[in-house]
Amino acid sequence: MITYFIRTTVAITVMSAVSAIGSAAYADNFVKVEPDDNDSIVTLLDFHVVGHKIKQTKMLPFDVDEKHLPINMAKVDRKMLENRDINDISSATRFLPSVKNRTTYGGFQEFYIRGFSSQLVATDGIADQRSFITSMPMHDLSNVERIELLRGPASALYGQSIVGGVINISRMQPTHETHFRTKLSVDSWHSYSAFAGMSGKLIGPFNYYASVNVGNSDGWRDNFERRFTAYATISGWFTDKDYLQLIYDFSNDKYGTDTGLPPLMSHDILNASDGSLYLPAFSSLPDLPRKARYNNNSDYLRNRTQDVELRYEHIFNEAFKLRDIAMFRFDNIDYLSTEELSYVTSEEPVYPYYYENKGKKVYINLDELTNSYPLAFNHKAYSYHNQLELSGKFNIGKVKNNYVAGWSVNYLHRPSFGGSKFFGPGKSYTFPTYDPYSGGSYWAQSGRVSISDRMSQGVYISDVVDVCRQFKFMLAGRYDYYKYRSTTVQLKDGDRNYEKPASDAYKSIVNNALSYRVGAVYEPTEALSLFASMGSFFKPNNTVYTDNYIYLDKNGQRYHPEDGGEVFAPEKGWQFEIGIKYDWKGLTLNGSYFYIHKDNVVTSLGNVEEDGVTKQVRGQVGRMHSQGFDIDLSYAIGDFLLGAGYAYTDPRVGKIAKNSYVEVNADRGNRYTYIPKNQFFVTGDYETSSGALKRFGASVSLTYQDRVYTNLTNNISLDPYLLCDLSLRYKLKNGVGFMATVNNLFNRHYNVSNLGTQMIPGQDINYKLSVTYSF
Repeated sequence: MITYFIRTTVAITVMSAVSAIGSAAYADNFVKVEPDDNDSIVTLLDFHVVGHKIKQTKMLPFDVDEKHLPINMAKVDRKMLENRDINDISSATRFLPSVKNRTTYGGFQEFYIRGFSSQLVATDGIADQRSFITSMPMHDLSNVERIELLRGPASALYGQSIVGGVINISRMQPTHETHFRTKLSVDSWHSYSAFAGMSGKLIGPFNYYASVNVGNSDGWRDNFERRFTAYATISGWFTDKDYLQLIYDFSNDKYGTDTGLPPLMSHDILNASDGSLYLPAFSSLPDLPRKARYNNNSDYLRNRTQDVELRYEHIFNEAFKLRDIAMFRFDNIDYLSTEELSYVTSEEPVYPYYYENKGKKVYINLDELTNSYPLAFNHKAYSYHNQLELSGKFNIGKVKNNYVAGWSVNYLHRPSFGGSKFFGPGKSYTFPTYDPYSGGSYWAQSGRVSISDRMSQGVYISDVVDVCRQFKFMLAGRYDYYKYRSTTVQLKDGDRNYEKPASDAYKSIVNNALSYRVGAVYEPTEALSLFASMGSFFKPNNTVYTDNYIYLDKNGQRYHPEDGGEVFAPEKGWQFEIGIKYDWKGLTLNGSYFYIHKDNVVTSLGNVEEDGVTKQVRGQVGRMHSQGFDIDLSYAIGDFLLGAGYAYTDPRVGKIAKNSYVEVNADRGNRYTYIPKNQFFVTGDYETSSGALKRFGASVSLTYQDRVYTNLTNNISLDPYLLCDLSLRYKLKNGVGFMATVNNLFNRHYNVSNLGTQMIPGQDINYKLSVTYSF
């Protein structure tokens, strides 16, 4: 079945490309007609001309101005990134309210949107299925035109597993005019980077853009980075009805991993001499060296990615426009790292401190740590995506309709090597807490490969109905089919040349669901737009059957799933949003209130003894809800551009279904992990347009994150913090520019993430100097 769908979609892609290339023979002298200068907003498929500047939006397929749609969007554009010398996704998403980015293990990225984890990251509007599985590294932003955030029920347009929203990475596009830009930067911690990018006319109707970026850094806390990214794309309207684009993106990055600082105290720590309290539970040792790295020098994270995207569009007429998009992606994540640090303990009174555990004294040496648990794995992901869409406009009487109908298919094959054995002196060693060092090299040998295949298909249709100037509404429906299968193969002596498993060796699940989305827009004036939207969602659960588990359904009743079949039904729920958009005389405002409810949450309910065997109880009895509001605004006046954003997010653990194993869930009402209740940013940009300081610019940013809890019991947290960044720049008439940036201007000390109870400090004050040349 999977092979059939892959062959079908590849055939469609190839036929589209052959048709497009064949038509190109007639297009050598074709010139695309540009919109009249009087047009303020013109839409040609994905191209939006706004204020005479062409921007390509691949996130929304509708041929409708955004203010007429019941959607909630925010973005960080290229200019904002360049004005602050930002080149990483973690820094950029601080300016997207309701998004919480979490970086772990030195380079893995995970995104939380409106209280929900593992949210989709798309590239050029194409879903990246890896983001549903686990966190993942992401290469630099050197080829990124802007980062978009689609929040709320509208995100359901992207299909299964999407709840709070979607982040879209929109890449650089070719230009007809010739442009060139190069940049050299030096930074704190012996960092440097070099970039070169160029665009212009290639041949006939086709234009190009290409760029290369390389970076090297010893890194904050010696968690080094080595980055390389190469990107190229060509595109053009080779007839007045046919558009073709080809994209190639390559990256090869290496990171020093980060296990964090020594762990918090697991118990109250007492003085052995008199039994008095020395440190309470969940507190940190005093005066730990924030800049010290507690990893082994052999630790690393490597990530290599390649993707090829082919996009073809054909305009039959205003009522029928065809678009086919195909993307092939390869991703290789290779990881070897220290993970768990532990203090040296003894049952004998040989150390000056102790704690009590089950009525016994355990003596602890806080001056020494053991690197006790390394981890190694290698994930390889091969994915294919194809999306075929038909869109257009038609009238029923005086009512205008803007529709999109489509079919999408995603396939992801992922062999993951793990179960490693470790060799060498560095696999476990003891070292001083306040003066850590690497204990020698070590290496790993894989013991097994876990193979998984995910295939999803979606059929969808949406219609934006333009009833009159003041009132529009939207109706959308989608059917998704999802199939997952997995198996494990044991490796002999680490040999990765394993035999392909037979079909009956896999355990599999199949899910399907209908989801809907309705919305309405009311525009009392040209400047003001009010909207409301509601939609449903579903998220498949990939749990496969295990003998030593007891399973409960959503009603709290025990059931016996079939071995090799589905264990838990998909998570399901709905979300509602009501909001406002305002755009008048340089002031732009976008705000909304939301509520999201999710059922069928799988919860661990403890262990029980049954027939002399200890079994873990897992039930699909949980519920979750999240509510809050977010607001974005910007105001342009003269040479100043001011921006701000705020998000209030309150996700809570809901009531569990009544069952025979747990009467009350102790976590009910607690906040979900890694979600700040309050987030905000304030930005100011100044660009001198005249006078002696013409071409001088300055940018300042304030970003705030509230306290976040790292566990559901809400007794371990990362403290709130406020950061200030400042950039100054000046550009000469000959195209040479200079920039100086200071991040964390007031040198605030804060923890940005964690690994269990091992806290990971955020960067201290750091500096960056850049020289650019462009024409």
